[in-house]
Amino acid sequence: MCDLLFPDRKQFEPLVDRIFERYVEYIICKGFLLHCSKSNTKKRCLMRNNNSKWRAYWCTITPGVIHLWPLHKSTTVRNRRTIAIDQTSSVQIGTFDEERFTWLLTAESKRKYEFGHFDELRRKHWILTMNLAIERRSVEDLQKYDRECSRSTEYPILRDKNLSWRLALECENERLMQLLDDQRRALRDEEIVRTIATRMLDEERERREKLEEKLQSLVRNRDGNCNNNPGTTKAFLEVSSFEILDKNIS
Repeated sequence: MCDLLFPDRKQFEPLVDRIFERYVEYIICKGFLLHCSKSNTKKRCLMRNNNSKWRAYWCTITPGVIHLWPLHKSTTVRNRRTIAIDQTSSVQIGTFDEERFTWLLTAESKRKYEFGHFDELRRKHWILTMNLAIERRSVEDLQKYDRECSRSTEYPILRDKNLSWRLALECENERLMQLLDDQRRALRDEEIVRTIATRMLDEERERREKLEEKLQSLVRNRDGNCNNNPGTTKAFLEVSSFEILDKNIS
């Protein structure tokens, strides 16, 4: 039923477990490593030698404490070995000795613990987490560290998001300004066309008024000369009409 309701459940289980371990159990790191109990550096810790003091352990690191369990035993309190660390503790990188990368932990009371791993990257990871457990020796310190890391991670994301929003707003503002300029140019062109059309209508009206006045003047002259010389008056009206039409066409 769970697989049907949550088909991606198995993919998220490791992530949920990691979050639970970090924020509920306050486990900084856990995993496999090697521990050498010999303090004399002249003696070699050979893993395949029956007299070797190198042993495989399951390790968990929490603020101020390191827990070790022999790999062949269960992770119970009875089988657990505890290493307490304080502000005087330190971690030093070791050498590549007998096919393993080593490092040295100086814990409380200046007691030294030698660890090793077959992978150099894992050694770097263990050294970093042990140093973190030394620096953050309480749960409150670890929570403060996680909050600082969260803010430092979120700040670039928020900054990039704000930059994207600002660029989008600038593009939108530029588009709106361009649209406003186009509308202003269209209104200005429309105003120019309207002004020209009004001027042409005014000129046409003035020309029509002048023609009407001239025609009325001709009519008055005709009425005045009609009784004196009818033939001349008719010819004069025809010539004047042609002149008016020519001027109107031109």
